[in-house]
Amino acid sequence: MYNHLLDTFITVVDMGSFAKASESLFISAPAVMKQMNLLEEQLDLQLIERSHQGITLTEVGQSIYEDSKKIIAFSEEAMTRADNLMKDHPWKIKIGSSLLNPSQQISSLLAAIRKKNNRFSFEIVPFDDNRDTIISVLHQLGTTYDIIAGSYTADITAKLAGYHELYPVTFTIAVPLNHPLSQKDHLEIEDLFGETLVSGKSSPNRPVGILQADLAEKYPEIKQEITSEFYDMNVFNKYDQSNKLLLSLPQWQYVQPNFVTLAVNWPYQNIFGLLYPLKPKREVKKFLEYVSLVQKENPTE
Repeated sequence: MYNHLLDTFITVVDMGSFAKASESLFISAPAVMKQMNLLEEQLDLQLIERSHQGITLTEVGQSIYEDSKKIIAFSEEAMTRADNLMKDHPWKIKIGSSLLNPSQQISSLLAAIRKKNNRFSFEIVPFDDNRDTIISVLHQLGTTYDIIAGSYTADITAKLAGYHELYPVTFTIAVPLNHPLSQKDHLEIEDLFGETLVSGKSSPNRPVGILQADLAEKYPEIKQEITSEFYDMNVFNKYDQSNKLLLSLPQWQYVQPNFVTLAVNWPYQNIFGLLYPLKPKREVKKFLEYVSLVQKENPTE
């Protein structure tokens, strides 16, 4: 019933900075800034002054801040009254699930949400995450699927979906079973010297691109093979009998039985989270609110 960018605006003002607001909202600071820029663009008003010391409200921003709280409070009261009229109507959330992004990854999170409000009902909807279908899947967010869990780095994702960050995950290495390194419990960066590490094509500012550039600069002893193929099961199947290592993620450890997934003692991370529609329906908004509530109580969920 109101522009939900106002929630971000109020949090930024209350916290005094984008960085502190990002921690409260469980999204990155650049995402907070992007939302604030979008709100100011939509309103055609400058709401805040930005500086290295933080943010300060403009006179117009102070007025919008005060009125926004009233608007949000009224909207919440109205929706509460509407909810009470439909209290027996379940909130069904359709969870997309695939081999690389299985719904089981968030089973504990779903259980925690159900424990707080058993009005939620979850339906698992399977999909194939390959180059030919993934864009179609993203376009179906909000119809066929409401939520998809996973670690996403593609630029196209940001244009087609919102992303609620849950927690960081450290990149792993998928090692073919016939490779000597498969006998190790974990890897050090030095173990990769002289080896070929396969990873997907990525923008320089994305987690994979940052990793690729950092390895090239600091560890030229590691050979890199950057494939232009969509990073799906076809890549794992292509390299399962090779002597090459694949960049991977903890949640992919069981996708191909001819590989063993090993942790690496390095700082490179991606974010695990939830894709959701750019214009989520009310049930999905309520779901995301409960996700944030569970996160605050248990940051590991």
